Amino acid sequence: MDALADLEARWRHARRAALRTVVHEADGSVTEEDLLREALRRDAATTRARAFDNSLRLGHGFTRFHGKTYALSELPAALSRLGVACLQGTWRAAETEPALVLERDGCAYGAAGPGPCSYWRDAIDGLVLGITGGIRCARHESQGHGDARCVDVAYVRPESPLRFGPIPEEQRMALEGARRRVRLFDSSVDVVFHGVLEGVLHYEVKATGCGGNLAVASMVEREIRRRLPGIALQDAAPRSPFDTELKPEEDRQRGASGATHVP
Repeated sequence: MDALADLEARWRHARRAALRTVVHEADGSVTEEDLLREALRRDAATTRARAFDNSLRLGHGFTRFHGKTYALSELPAALSRLGVACLQGTWRAAETEPALVLERDGCAYGAAGPGPCSYWRDAIDGLVLGITGGIRCARHESQGHGDARCVDVAYVRPESPLRFGPIPEEQRMALEGARRRVRLFDSSVDVVFHGVLEGVLHYEVKATGCGGNLAVASMVEREIRRRLPGIALQDAAPRSPFDTELKPEEDRQRGASGATHVP
């Protein structure tokens, strides 16, 4: 068995082990698809976190055993052999920095909704991080979250702007209006709009001095939603490691920005 065939088999086993931490009674006769469906029904956040963690540990162990880490340029050939629909498609080099973009029409997992799509996104992110020793994956678009296609980006720089997808041009003027309004309210505060991930706009309130309290943060969201009704928002500001109220999706995005993943 060559190295990538071995990786495919071991990754499948690692994913099943992750799912069985939620569906404890499952045995080997249950398919991964059925196991995933039940795990997501019981505890979607834990399912995704375990998929990331197991995939990351597998990747680290695989590179130690084989004495090799994969470079960015090797990912398309390697990942396409792992038998996962999310890893099939058309790869191209990013124009602005060392990064690769994977585009595809979507798959059965995306058609099943956001749960399976997010599970595979996090499992892939963990595996790539493990086998490369530092390259991260961000999912800019996915059918599972309502987009017309799926777009993943593998990037090298932890603070790469490619960790977020582009903001639609039709939203930019409204967002700049919200930013100016906040600045009028408190000149010590600014708002940075990082980009969009799977239909969610990620922003950050930056402040000097004593600015940027909760009232300002609430005002930012109110101003954005007033101009763009129905928009989904995510505060992308770095969190304290002692913040136990971090939402699962916020936690995953900390990982996407280069911070340590905390399940």
